[in-house]
Amino acid sequence: MKKRMYISILLCIIAMAGIACDSKSTTKSSAPNQGIVYETDKTINQVNDQTEEIFVYFVDSQVTKLKQSKTEIIYTNGIDKYEEVFKALQSNSHSNLVSLWNKIELNAMKFHEGVLTIDIHIPDKARLGSSGELLALDALKETMFQFEEIHSLELLIDGKSLESFMGHTELEHPISRNNP
Repeated sequence: MKKRMYISILLCIIAMAGIACDSKSTTKSSAPNQGIVYETDKTINQVNDQTEEIFVYFVDSQVTKLKQSKTEIIYTNGIDKYEEVFKALQSNSHSNLVSLWNKIELNAMKFHEGVLTIDIHIPDKARLGSSGELLALDALKETMFQFEEIHSLELLIDGKSLESFMGHTELEHPISRNNP
């Protein structure tokens, strides 16, 4: 009889401890506590955010020559910086300038030992003729090579190192800062 009573008391204690632990974990993950954590994270990110004025290259409305445009980017770290530069290159917010990269999708980007690897996807609607391809590559090179730390670009299409950009223009692997 005493064994049953001790076992019952022990089970009750274990059950109450389990409920108490469960309610503590719920309290820890409740919205008010998360809000404090998120605000702290936002403050940290705001402190780490850097702003930089850069030049981005587009083409004129006749798609005949490159035009330089100054814009501002906000980033937190190195790779984020280059992704923001790529987004700026894709921007079509200028009335008299055209982005040749606005329909091209960024799959991935990596920077290692001076080489910026850009993996893109080119939908059919983003394909250009030979002169457009040359201008698009020139816009990418001019925009990315303004950063001294980038010595070369490795442009991949859907993860592959192809011989041609869109079927007309030959791609160097990697594209060096010194190549014309």
